Amino acid sequence: MVCVMSQKALRAVKSRNTPILSYFANAAHWLPIMQAYEERKAAYFATPAVTLIRGLYVACKKLLDIGMEQVFDRHLKTSLAFKAACYSMGLSLVATDKKVGGW
Repeated sequence: MVCVMSQKALRAVKSRNTPILSYFANAAHWLPIMQAYEERKAAYFATPAVTLIRGLYVACKKLLDIGMEQVFDRHLKTSLAFKAACYSMGLSLVATDKKVGGW
């Protein structure tokens, strides 16, 4: 992939007051790499591994295939069972308020 930015665009990136939400699309992360390239110095930022992107896709697809309501229900049931098991062993939880503790 080749990315070209005008001097005006570079100034806009450098003087931006609000955060750029995407880590890899944040041009500010790439500026040092671009400058090093112009100075003929070796530099590297990061490219997300294809396997991580694919894994995220598969995980999201599984969640959506199951259905989010069922996923939330499963998490709630597991949470309640875990907390009950902790209490049955005489352990206490940090979150004592049931609203905060997910009861």
